[in-house]
Amino acid sequence: MTANTFPSPKELILNTPLYKKIPLTDGTLHEAATDFLFFAGTYDNFCFECNEISTFQVVTKTRTPQFSKSDAKAINMSKLAEVLDSLTYAPAGTHQIEGRCARSKGHQQFFIYYVDQQATLEGEKTKLSSSIQKIGQYPAFGDSHNERIKKFQKVLPKDQMGELKRAIHLASHDVGVGSYVYLRRIFEGLIEEAHQIAAGEPTWDESAFNTLRMADKIKALKSNLPSFLTENASMYSLLSKGIHEMSEKDCLTHFEALRIAIEIILEEKLEKKERAQLLIDAKEAINMAISSTK
Repeated sequence: MTANTFPSPKELILNTPLYKKIPLTDGTLHEAATDFLFFAGTYDNFCFECNEISTFQVVTKTRTPQFSKSDAKAINMSKLAEVLDSLTYAPAGTHQIEGRCARSKGHQQFFIYYVDQQATLEGEKTKLSSSIQKIGQYPAFGDSHNERIKKFQKVLPKDQMGELKRAIHLASHDVGVGSYVYLRRIFEGLIEEAHQIAAGEPTWDESAFNTLRMADKIKALKSNLPSFLTENASMYSLLSKGIHEMSEKDCLTHFEALRIAIEIILEEKLEKKERAQLLIDAKEAINMAISSTK
């Protein structure tokens, strides 16, 4: 998110980790935050009761601002009261977003957000400092994502599945650098898997491969790697920079982009594997049909 943009409702509901503060630095961002708090659309998420991905309808409720003109007057801040009269701002305090499963309204999910507003007078000027952050949710952030990525068990070894879960769990608790460690291990695992396949080819030169840097290794293994990975090989540099140079805040800023990229790569591997299995099943079915008609 840049200084002048605000995440979409679906990003705030599904992908924003707990306690990540989103500053509301101008009227446009305040208005966007208010629109989100009264969001009445839908989102897709894993439903634990249905045990599959479902569409959830958000139920809106009336919310009363906890910092109003009367509050300002009560503490003898008349100038601030005048400012608040003309300012579009997200109501301070806690707000609940409730989602109801399209299959059954009794299947519910809850997301709690806190809008912090600090208004002070500095001489003749009023300074309003605000932010919004997710402070709770049910089902838990990690649990929800664990269900969404369960399908990758078909293409990831058990230890790497655990690393993907740990990366998501750490990021949801504002641990950016640690989450990068596990994402990079998954990335390296994908490269090594392709390496093992290539090493079985008659023309493979192992000694030459071992001298290559990661970017060149990816080029050498291109035919055995998902296309999204080869087209975005610079991911590895970003992961490494995050581990060795970037701050926790910067790592968390880019975590979602990297997580999504890893999942796209895994989706590509999964699709390839499922298609290969479909071809095998189709061939066997055809052979059985031919045999039964002889």
